[in-house]
Amino acid sequence: MAEDWERKYEWKRTWPDDRGLDGKPLEDYSCFDGQYAGRIRFEPAGPTKGLWQWSGAYPKPMRGAPVMPNGGYADSAAEAARAVEEYWDVMRDLHMQFDDEMTEKEKQSLSKPDFLCIGAQKAATSWLNKVLLEHPQVFMPPVNELHFFDSVGRDAPQRARQIKLAHKAIKRERRKAKSNKAYIGYLKHLISFPVVTADWYRAAYSWPMAEGVKKGDITPSYLELGEGQVAYARQFLGPTKLILIVRRPADRLLSQMRMWAGRADIDAPNEEQWLNILKRIQESESRGGYSTGIPLWSSHFGIDSLLIMPFSDIRKDPHGTIARVQDHIGVPRFEDFTLLTEKIHPTKKYEISDKVKSTAEDLTFNEAEYLRSEFGDEFFEKTR
Repeated sequence: MAEDWERKYEWKRTWPDDRGLDGKPLEDYSCFDGQYAGRIRFEPAGPTKGLWQWSGAYPKPMRGAPVMPNGGYADSAAEAARAVEEYWDVMRDLHMQFDDEMTEKEKQSLSKPDFLCIGAQKAATSWLNKVLLEHPQVFMPPVNELHFFDSVGRDAPQRARQIKLAHKAIKRERRKAKSNKAYIGYLKHLISFPVVTADWYRAAYSWPMAEGVKKGDITPSYLELGEGQVAYARQFLGPTKLILIVRRPADRLLSQMRMWAGRADIDAPNEEQWLNILKRIQESESRGGYSTGIPLWSSHFGIDSLLIMPFSDIRKDPHGTIARVQDHIGVPRFEDFTLLTEKIHPTKKYEISDKVKSTAEDLTFNEAEYLRSEFGDEFFEKTR
């Protein structure tokens, strides 16, 4: 951003870790005044090449309508930033009459999920999402795995995967003979937020729904949230139903390793590569923390709110499994599911040596012992 611009508000790179085709950081910045206020970005190609696009946000809670254009182009970063800040000043001064603290009545009226599936990763959570999408009285956001409670409060940008999924949904809708313009607008609004905020999360559930519809968020990394994050989830959501699918710890870890190998496009990893993948997982994306996650979520939401199901039940009794889920979240049993026996996002079948498998068993020994002691050997055998 141009250094001669005397900024009034805080500006940050929207995508601090992303780079363009030239290898340089993206010239894309977001403005904050306690809340997201607007954004500018450099146009490197196309008919607006060389210009800076700017767009202003809507203060929360919005009252009234814009009294001036909330977007446009400028010749420099400074001019674009100035346009955002001037727009924000006018909108805030003329249209905002709100307290920083929302009333309890306002909190209760906001859109939010009725249930969470908190994990575990590589334990058929994608299957559960796809199946529940078929239920006429369940709403699942088109951008699944929202990662709200592990992102909120740290100015985390929306994940590239979420934006990609939304764009795919928009394309699918546009290809229909009679596309729903309102739904396309809903999707565009959802991906217009540069960072993960409470407003963004509520926007995911802002699509009009019939009375009695239950809304869900399936994000398997929630199992690994810390004390403060789970406490915030309880405060934000209020009483909420929770679902956890438990897979045998070593099997789950090996499946995660295969997923990582597939993403790295490794055809046949050797033993050294497998051990390196395992090390990287342990350092950056440890999952399957049942021994900490189950007690923590139970302490904040109550053990009765948590439905815990063994992994093999999905394979051996999918009808009974989804019936338990429907009863738990409070929707009528639906009889016309078509995906109950389908495998969703199956992991590529790689061969893994006995040494690597033994290492995985050693690393997950304590988690396995926790499950045995807490739920018994019979339950543990069903997690395979």
